[in-house]
Amino acid sequence: ITIHNQGEVPQEIRPHFFKEFVTHGKGKGLGLGTYSARLITNVLGGGIDFKTSSREGTTLFINLPVT
Repeated sequence: ITIHNQGEVPQEIRPHFFKEFVTHGKGKGLGLGTYSARLITNVLGGGIDFKTSSREGTTLFINLPVT
């Protein structure tokens, strides 16, 4: 599964992107979205990663096992 967003993940949070309570520049939000996605993906035996750039935006890559 891939999910694409036009925005770029800021450099300072990239190393912590999937950790709880990580957020940047938002008035709302708790920083639990990507953390929750990682937990769910791990419980299902899969993995999650991302790539980001100012030119191409951000793409999340979610890999789940076939059952």
